[in-house]
Amino acid sequence: MRPFFLLAILLTSNTALAGQLGDWPSVNNKLHATRFAAQTEINPSNVASRGQVCTYDVGRAASFQTGPITIGGVIYVTTEFDTIALDAETCAVKWRTTEDYKPAGPLVVNRGAAVADGRIFRGTQDGRVLAYDLATGKRLWAATIADASLGETVPAALITWNGIVFAGNAGGDNKGVKGRMYALNAVTGAILWEQYLVPREPIDVVRGIAAPTPVMPPGGWGNGPGGPITGGATWTSYSPDPATGRIYVPGGNPAPDFAAHLRPGTNPYAGSIIALDAATGTVRKIYPIVERDFHDWDVSSAPAILTTRGGLSIIASAIKDGHLRGIERENGKQVYQTAVTTILNAATPLTPADGVRFCPGSQGAPNGMGRLTRPSPT
Repeated sequence: MRPFFLLAILLTSNTALAGQLGDWPSVNNKLHATRFAAQTEINPSNVASRGQVCTYDVGRAASFQTGPITIGGVIYVTTEFDTIALDAETCAVKWRTTEDYKPAGPLVVNRGAAVADGRIFRGTQDGRVLAYDLATGKRLWAATIADASLGETVPAALITWNGIVFAGNAGGDNKGVKGRMYALNAVTGAILWEQYLVPREPIDVVRGIAAPTPVMPPGGWGNGPGGPITGGATWTSYSPDPATGRIYVPGGNPAPDFAAHLRPGTNPYAGSIIALDAATGTVRKIYPIVERDFHDWDVSSAPAILTTRGGLSIIASAIKDGHLRGIERENGKQVYQTAVTTILNAATPLTPADGVRFCPGSQGAPNGMGRLTRPSPT
């Protein structure tokens, strides 16, 4: 039997309309990525009586990692090839648009779309960003931001704000692939700026207006002895801050994976959160988190932007190493670091002869969109 994936919808009562529960307009709900939903309909006294209202079988035997969006009683989900609009009360299909292409990488997945001004935007596994009419699913434009021949893809849940679509390339696990961020015009798909998350070199392709390049750190760049400048690709989502005009980007791992030889400081964008100017792509600040990535514990989710009760402006980031960190936005000082899962042998060097049992495993916890996964040891 082929394994298919079902989208199940739960409501607070059989007659409740999805719109009454409040929209979820972005993959992280609000732009600040706190993922907080102030729901009052479900509480300890009635949760046991809640039940399934409807399901929809997406018909794909693949990893189903989409972050659903709900607007005006319509749910929008994605697979690697499909963008689907569903009635939130009945699961009836309003429209379904399917793309036919050859995926560039072995992990065939899409993590969600973005919606604004009557359009819906998504990435593809052959390196493109696509825009559709929100009412009909008709494709409006396509823009290429990655090289499929190198294994580069665009699986992240995109973000749109202020007439701009923000997207980055994945594929940083492949040696030689460089992470980049793009801002695209939401109406036309034109690339407004391109920022390399490791330094651009003369041989690199120019796809849009080059944002000011990163400053060369003391001792130069690289991924260790003999390694090319590479890594830092993105694969989840991003957090814009309208108050400051910045967008916070989770930087992926150096390449290749499990880079135990990576010297601290040689590639500060990989395993960091990078604050970019949303209008120009200029790097405003780097928040280093992962010093040596020999577990494949890169920064794996969009950071939450918030102000504490004490008045501190922080970004809160839960990454694959199993910790939640709070970092002051202006000075980069770490306010706290709290384990949110089992931590085992995290600092123990890996030995090929005997092996090392460590936890979280290489898949990490949390992973993806800040979700806490089962802490399977490796």
